Amino acid sequence: MNIQNTTPFPQNGKSAEQVSFHRTELSLILGVYGQMVAAGEWRDYGMSFLKDVAIFSVFRRTAEHPIYRIEKRPKLRSNKACIQ
Repeated sequence: MNIQNTTPFPQNGKSAEQVSFHRTELSLILGVYGQMVAAGEWRDYGMSFLKDVAIFSVFRRTAEHPIYRIEKRPKLRSNKACIQ
């Protein structure tokens, strides 16, 4: 049996903050993703939830770099130039 060190929960009672997609946002993203999978264009996806950004990456093949990345950056919410 192998004993490994564990990571403790935050001590101050607050969970570590991270950005994530809301259920409605994820539903829209997955709807488009499903259509593109059915069309044979996309094959895989990955999600990352970090402190400043949530990322939904789309891949044509599993071992490639993403062909599209959908990013949610709440700090840019008031910046009108962030939508392109």
